[in-house]
Order: sequence, then C-alpha cells, then structure tokens
Amino acid sequence: MHSRSRPPARRIPIPSPEWDAIAADVKQAMRLTAELNRLGFEDDAQIRTLFGELTGQPVDETFKLFPPFHTECGRNIRIGRKVFINQGCTGNPPLFNGAQR
Repeated sequence: MHSRSRPPARRIPIPSPEWDAIAADVKQAMRLTAELNRLGFEDDAQIRTLFGELTGQPVDETFKLFPPFHTECGRNIRIGRKVFINQGCTGNPPLFNGAQR
C-alpha cells in the first residue's frame, strides 16, 4: 500500500472542539470495523458497504477485503479499483491504494 507524507504533528488540546471531532471519528471507525470484522469472506456486498461508510467514499465492485481489518480512523483512506486487502491488515491513514477511478 502506498502512503503519502503526513503533515507535521501538532498538539490538539483536550478538551476542544477539534478533539471532540477526532474522538467521534475514532469511535465511528471502531464501531464500523467491529461490524465489518464479524462478517465472513463471502459477504462482499456488505463488506463494501461498511468500508464505504468507514472511508466516506463509494467502494468499487472490484474491491475485495478478507476480515479482520483494523484502522484508527477511516476518513483518510482512499481505495481505487481492483484492490485486495488480506486478513489482518491494519491501515493507518493516510492510505491510498489501487487504480484511480
């Protein structure tokens, strides 16, 4: 998988509106990956639906994932066409993979 360089790290105060937004994204990712990881290999349509919710982007029909999959936050993951993610993968965004749409 290819990743692009990250912006420099900076401190985010706790509590703050920015921290609350990050925490909400992480909770959402945890909920969606837990649901995704309960699915079997053959549940392709449901896996694509949940992965699309996780990334906030539509997922191409050629996408294939074998659970389990883990990530801290899915909004910075971009998946193209003809992508296969094998079981046990941990994707830490930003993450870019596959042919461009």
